[in-house]
Amino acid sequence: MCISKYPKRLGRPKPTSPGSVIADHVGITIIRAWIEDGSSEPLRAHIRITNDVSAGFERTLTLSQPEAVCSTVQEWLADMLRGAEQPD
Repeated sequence: MCISKYPKRLGRPKPTSPGSVIADHVGITIIRAWIEDGSSEPLRAHIRITNDVSAGFERTLTLSQPEAVCSTVQEWLADMLRGAEQPD
């Protein structure tokens, strides 16, 4: 039997220090990148995006230019910020 010195909690963890924040709005972006040998644009980046993890992935893209990958991530972050500014 394993006995922990920490009490078992159900639900979300509670903040433990002043200034701690529990996020109510959680998104995720996963980028998987690889090189396609022999291609004139060898980079491939498969991106899965959601602004709400409880909804599952909302968009899936495959891109071949680094600037497009960066732009997609910047747009996602801007969307997350806009969502944080809107009251529930």
